[in-house]
Amino acid sequence: MVSEEQEFVGAGLRPAPGRGFSIHDFFYFRRGEDPAGGRRARRLIRTIKLSNTSGHFSDAPPPETPAGTIDVKLIPGDPRHRAYSAGMTDDALYLVDTQLGTARVVFDFGRIARGGWPQLMRMTRDGDRLFVSMNLAGKVVMFDTTQPRRPRVLKAIDPGPNSGPHYIALTRDEKRLVISDYFLNEDEFGKVHAEGDHKIHVARVSSSGLSLDPCFEVDFNTAFATGPARPHGVAIK
Repeated sequence: MVSEEQEFVGAGLRPAPGRGFSIHDFFYFRRGEDPAGGRRARRLIRTIKLSNTSGHFSDAPPPETPAGTIDVKLIPGDPRHRAYSAGMTDDALYLVDTQLGTARVVFDFGRIARGGWPQLMRMTRDGDRLFVSMNLAGKVVMFDTTQPRRPRVLKAIDPGPNSGPHYIALTRDEKRLVISDYFLNEDEFGKVHAEGDHKIHVARVSSSGLSLDPCFEVDFNTAFATGPARPHGVAIK
């Protein structure tokens, strides 16, 4: 299993010194038996450093700048057990080799929107399509990943004015992508104010593209009598 280091929440609050996002590593775990309790356990195999200063970007940030990853997805069916992750703070899409313990930049999200905060990801079961939400850019990107080292943008959609897509989920038949349009607003206590439009959008998925479904929209600003709400995670039955 591949997992990423989580954001240190305190760093996003105003009283805390340092950067708001300090996450930049991956940890590769292998399941095994816990000798003490006989239960399934995970053992740390290696830590994979992420950096986009390998010459892929002509204006790459300094080496000490963290990538700011918050999600990682193994490529289904990949014999090399590789994975994708996106750097919120460096605009990079990384291809992670879990066996070699390396990561390389395979796409610059700055081509779509510089500083757009690429965040959460979903992949189709065949591993041929990747979806990434770009929170500050207000976009969701669909990639062709049939060649993992050369992902190709098929479509980048904009859910609408003031949008800030974050959580995304594919329906079981993989014909729809559900988009939750809110990330985090720490109000006056913090630095992060990614409010979004408080709506749930749905996009139609085909092998060649992505398009918003005009027949579906749930507005959490008006859906409840108690007042505006902030949609975040999504579960599909």
